[in-house]
Amino acid sequence: MAISQILIEHYWKPIAPLLAIEALSDIRIISFDNIWIVENGQRIKTDCAWPNAAAFENALMHLSRTTGHDLSPARPTMDTMLPDGSRVNAGIPPRSPHACACCARSTRHSNNSRKR
Repeated sequence: MAISQILIEHYWKPIAPLLAIEALSDIRIISFDNIWIVENGQRIKTDCAWPNAAAFENALMHLSRTTGHDLSPARPTMDTMLPDGSRVNAGIPPRSPHACACCARSTRHSNNSRKR
C-alpha cells in the first residue's frame, strides 16, 4: 500500500470523500471543522470535519513526517508535494495564529483551471 493511501485511510479519512470529486481543484482547511473545496471554479463549504483540533493536527504531523518535513512551533509552515504531484501547504500556531490550517491543490485538473 502506498504511503499516501495509508495517510488517507487513517489520518485524512474525514476528507477522503472529497478526494474522489473529479472537478476538485482545491481543498481549503481553515480549521478542523471548517473545510471548503473549489469545484469547477466555485467555492463550496463542506460538512466534512475531524473530530477535534488535535485529530487534525495529528494528521498534519503525520503528513509532514511522511514527506520529510518538520512541522513544529519552530518551523510552523510546510510546503510539500505528494506523489501524485498535488501540492500541500500547511501552517500551525504561531504561523496560523487561531488554528492549524491547510490547503491542498490538485494537479489532475491544472490545465482545466487555466482555461477561460
